[in-house]
Amino acid sequence: MTTIAVTRLRKEVVEGYQRHKTIFVSELLRQNFSRTMGNGPYGSVLHNFLDLHALAHAKNTADANYPPNEIHIFIAGKLTPSKGIEPFLHEIAHRKPKHLKICIAGDGPLEKILRAEFASDDIQFLGWCRPETTLKMAAIANAIVVPSVWEDPCPTTILEGLLLGKTTFALARGGAPEMAIYASHPEQFRLHDNMRALVDDLLNCKEFETFENRIGARGGVDYAAERLLQLYRSTPTRQNVD
Repeated sequence: MTTIAVTRLRKEVVEGYQRHKTIFVSELLRQNFSRTMGNGPYGSVLHNFLDLHALAHAKNTADANYPPNEIHIFIAGKLTPSKGIEPFLHEIAHRKPKHLKICIAGDGPLEKILRAEFASDDIQFLGWCRPETTLKMAAIANAIVVPSVWEDPCPTTILEGLLLGKTTFALARGGAPEMAIYASHPEQFRLHDNMRALVDDLLNCKEFETFENRIGARGGVDYAAERLLQLYRSTPTRQNVD
């Protein structure tokens, strides 16, 4: 009975994905689904998207007032093991120069532990922040680090960093490599296989350039809305299911 029920359920899931216009937020997710269910016309990929007006406002009103010799690194994420902030801090805390400052926005179960071990004048924990505050902190930083160790299907924090024109460091996991299409320059988005390589690159980086947007409206809500309208106007492709 269990075999019959599972077989029927899997068949109905496949039929549902073929019947409806399913949206995957990354090619990674679509490939994972196909690997489980077999190849088929299951849907389309549309990455997460942002309010470009909010990003522009954060960028245009950013006023850091930082000493010119300081480098400010910004991280936004839940303080949980999957976000990789703890191993990042363990890797960099005792190696970084004094002029490199790290600011972390986010709360979570690891907050108390990380504050006790790492909080200092050079490593600041902001706790939970409103989205507007998070964007402002990202806009005034020299670089963005997204150290997630799990397979984040479509990391929005990477998209924010790139569309703000910031040099962005991340691990090459999950859907992160797909975010490269939003970089305005090959040097802007720096992917790494492990945390040590990421920290090495961050510490050895000589200049943290702010890149001008060369990709137009891609990644914005208007671009995504037009893509969605195109998808829903199209005729769905169906495939027979055995």
